[in-house]
Amino acid sequence: MSSQPPEARQLPRGRHGLPREVVVGQQRRRMFDATAAVAREKGFLAMTVEDIAAGAGVSRRTFYENFRDKTDCFLATYDDAAQTLLTRVDAAASKGRDWEEQVRLALAATLRVFAAAPDMAYMGVIEVLAAGPGALERRDAAVRALTRLIATDEAFAVADERPPSLLAEHIAGAISQLIYGEVLRGRASELQGLLPQCMYIVLAPMFGPLGATQRAGLSAAA
Repeated sequence: MSSQPPEARQLPRGRHGLPREVVVGQQRRRMFDATAAVAREKGFLAMTVEDIAAGAGVSRRTFYENFRDKTDCFLATYDDAAQTLLTRVDAAASKGRDWEEQVRLALAATLRVFAAAPDMAYMGVIEVLAAGPGALERRDAAVRALTRLIATDEAFAVADERPPSLLAEHIAGAISQLIYGEVLRGRASELQGLLPQCMYIVLAPMFGPLGATQRAGLSAAA
C-alpha cells in the first residue's frame, strides 16, 4: 500500500537516464494504485485493462509487458498490498510485551493501514470476493495469518481450559466481517475506531463479556 501521492511517483519527462528496473518499478506501482482505484470505482467485473492503463498513465503495451490480463494485475496488486500489511503488522506486534498487547498492536496496525489507503482497503476486502479462485485463496491466507496471531499457546493459557480449535477461526472471521461492513459502507478511513470492538471479539471467549468489555476499553453500555 503506497504512501506516496501519485504525482510523487511520476517519472520525469524526457530523457531521464533512470535504470530500467526503476522505470519498471514505478510503472508497476502506478498500475497497482490504478487497479485499486478502478476496482473501488467500477468493481472488478466491470473494470478493464484500458481503465487500469489510463489510470496509471501507461500504454496497453506497457501493461501487457507486466501482466497477462486484469486478473493477473489484480492478484499482483493484492499480493503487494498484503505483503506491506503483514510487514507492518509483524513489526507492530513484535513490540508487545505479552499476547494481549501483541494482538492489540497488530489489530491497530491493520486498521491504520486500511484507513490510510481506502482504495486498497476496498479492493482487498470487498472486490477480492469477485476476482475468482486465486483471489479467494489469497483472502483466505490473510484470514489464516490473523488466526495464527490469535491462536497462540499464551492466548489459550489465560482460559480455564483450551478452547475448541475452531475458536480462533471464528474470532478472525468475526473481525474480518466487522471490517468488511465498515469498508462496504464507505467508512474505510474511520476503521481505527473499530479497535475496541475488535479487541472485545478477541477477549470475550477468554474473559467473558464483562471482563472483555473492560479490557477492550469499551463502556459497559457499548
